[in-house]
Amino acid sequence: MKIRTDFVTNSSSSGFITIAVESPTLNNILDEVGLKKKIFFSILESAGEDFGFPGAIEESPSQTLLNLIEEVTDFNYYEYEDEEEEIDEEDLEEAFEELRNRIEEEKEQIDNDSWVNIESGGATSDSGELDFSYANLHVKCGNGLLEEFGSTDIDGITEWSKEHGYYDQEKDDVDVEMYAMPPYDEILKTYDGVEKTVIGKGIQNESCAGKTFVVTGTLNHFKNREELKGYITADGGKLTDSISKKTNYLINNDSESESSKNKKAKSLRIKIITEDEFIKIFGNVKSEEMDE
Repeated sequence: MKIRTDFVTNSSSSGFITIAVESPTLNNILDEVGLKKKIFFSILESAGEDFGFPGAIEESPSQTLLNLIEEVTDFNYYEYEDEEEEIDEEDLEEAFEELRNRIEEEKEQIDNDSWVNIESGGATSDSGELDFSYANLHVKCGNGLLEEFGSTDIDGITEWSKEHGYYDQEKDDVDVEMYAMPPYDEILKTYDGVEKTVIGKGIQNESCAGKTFVVTGTLNHFKNREELKGYITADGGKLTDSISKKTNYLINNDSESESSKNKKAKSLRIKIITEDEFIKIFGNVKSEEMDE
């Protein structure tokens, strides 16, 4: 979500924060405090509209969320069409305070079961010098990577701009596009000033991306099928209602069940896995954590 981009004569600035979190524990907490998930994240993203980067990006998803909550001063949110009435700001303040306390209590569980991508960045030339920062936290079930860089090495990023075609030779200055739409992906791959922190194992065993799942029976870890669907789709996969030749996995906590879905999966030689096995394969949770 772009929060602000503007140009003023020879000065320009831009800033953004993007949040994607899928956590069964966090979803349960949001339900407990009576706060809709889409409104919660809408408020967090709006916190940066005055060109202050909301909170700090930390290795831990739970601590990053707490940092972002601390930065919320105005409870502005996108007014969704399906909202029956405007939510009172006092009620939102109370819900956020309760939410903060509950996240503190459940930090370890949130970090273990969440899929999260939180990205924050910005650039400005308002001061007359390059001011540039970016951080990206990508974690799945306690494993992932934190990538970040700042503008402490102004000479270094200026030299990088010259080498990679982001320098205005006529003005003898970094190209204005570096501030408006910084090429973060390219910088991460080629700029020496990027710091990378591996979290947990750092490598996901398998991604849901490109895979199709079907679920049957009761769930033990996920609250319901919608929550499981959110987890799978957030990682690029699909959860469908019926089994076909395109199905990669059937999730069923009773693998010996005589249900029609189990029978069809076996006839098509589709792998049947339990919910625990799904989390171990696609969440990269260590086996000892699952056994507790």
